[in-house]
Amino acid sequence: MPDIAEMDSYAMLCEDWGGAYRISRAPGAEHYYSTERRHDPAVILTAADPGALRELIRADYLSRPVPADAPIQADVRRALDAVIAEQEDRARSARA
Repeated sequence: MPDIAEMDSYAMLCEDWGGAYRISRAPGAEHYYSTERRHDPAVILTAADPGALRELIRADYLSRPVPADAPIQADVRRALDAVIAEQEDRARSARA
């Protein structure tokens, strides 16, 4: 069973990269942690611990960033739209 620090590291990994990658744990497997790109499930990365998987994800992402037109979650899209609208409001107020 993983210790609490490892589970925290796994939770942070999911929080940081869960939008672009499907991250999972497979207790008992040789490579306990694995992930696949959400827009390209043919890319599978595996590692023995969350830290090593994070490094693999970073390297994979830097070599091929997720395309701008990749679908994003609806709640993320709404939050982004709200930020953009607020920025536009502030710009209009500054010009007035």
